[in-house]
Amino acid sequence: MSTPRSSAPRLEAVLAHRVLVTREELEPLGAALEARGLVAVHLPLVHLRPTGAPPPCRAPAQVLLTSAAGVASAPGLREWAGGARVIVVGDATARAARAAGLVVAAVASGSGADALAQLDPSLAPTVFVGAAEPAPAVTAALAAGGLLHWPVYARQEGPPPGAPVPADLALVTLASPSAARAWARLVGPSGPPVVVIGATTAAAAREAGLVVAAVAARPDLDALAEAAAGLPRP
Repeated sequence: MSTPRSSAPRLEAVLAHRVLVTREELEPLGAALEARGLVAVHLPLVHLRPTGAPPPCRAPAQVLLTSAAGVASAPGLREWAGGARVIVVGDATARAARAAGLVVAAVASGSGADALAQLDPSLAPTVFVGAAEPAPAVTAALAAGGLLHWPVYARQEGPPPGAPVPADLALVTLASPSAARAWARLVGPSGPPVVVIGATTAAAAREAGLVVAAVAARPDLDALAEAAAGLPRP
């Protein structure tokens, strides 16, 4: 009679592939990770809530969108934007904007700072449509008076009440500075390495004491999954 083989090597292999998704929704990032041979584990750390705020002006000449969430959370966006010049960050935001009926003039490949460089300074008013607390570069532009602000959603940081923190994680994916701060508060600097969606999130993660193992080549979820899959594992 043959001796049953230990399940320990198989268990170790599974644990080496467990990657945490911290976005509010597991998909589509979970599926992108699984397609690359990883095991997606979900703990939402950022929850988006529409603010219901009205737009700051009637007819913008230029609109800046840095996330698909900004598109989804802005009621009547197409009618309000009209023929405004629309600048977006990343392919996912571009797809959402076009699906909403907007004509995208330029797609910035990096952060909000890259998108700001694409704006035409001769056009006014220019309105940022997005988070109530945007990334630092956009916040600085708002403070300098170069942009108007339509805060269409707010972020609530932290896991659902009573949700356990998953154990035996190989990596953690972070798609926003808010998620980086929330994860750091949960585990401190001793947690597993993190993979982040862009330079702004990387800066927030490092400032919070996290170990950044990789930064996605593009600010989209497919690139985030690719960055996680490209790291060596035991």
